[in-house]
Amino acid sequence: MVDIATMLTPAIADLFKKFAEKGLDSHEAAKELDTLRMVMRERVRRDMRYNAELMSDARLDPPVKILNFEMEALDFVCEQGIPLAMLFDRSLSEAQQLSFAGADKSHIKWFRELDTEAKLVERTLHRAKIAQLKAKYDLPVGDITYLRKLARAVEIVLS
Repeated sequence: MVDIATMLTPAIADLFKKFAEKGLDSHEAAKELDTLRMVMRERVRRDMRYNAELMSDARLDPPVKILNFEMEALDFVCEQGIPLAMLFDRSLSEAQQLSFAGADKSHIKWFRELDTEAKLVERTLHRAKIAQLKAKYDLPVGDITYLRKLARAVEIVLS
């Protein structure tokens, strides 16, 4: 597998250099940001499609699912100096939030807080890291339905 950090870090550094030299409004920088946004969104979307399928596989135990939850693209995106809102810039409608949450009242409560793609992406990363930490140390992982819903929601909104 290609290391995303090795591939994109120079592109991000070049983009920041253009922002510094020409400003955020320059046509060239805007085009590069659009390309970077497209690449990052697609990579995260692919990982989340895999994760949603993984989390839905009834033959695997929850710790196995969690330990194999793919987070390379999410980690990379969140570690960059670019605000998540620049890459994941769309709002989520209340109808989308409720659709992603399903009937579970606690999921509805949590999804109502996720009114942007950036918040959804960040919450997915945090919940996945916490779940992986629990699984790594043989702690009860509990219900992983919320994490499955988060992964599916990210995949859908980035499609």
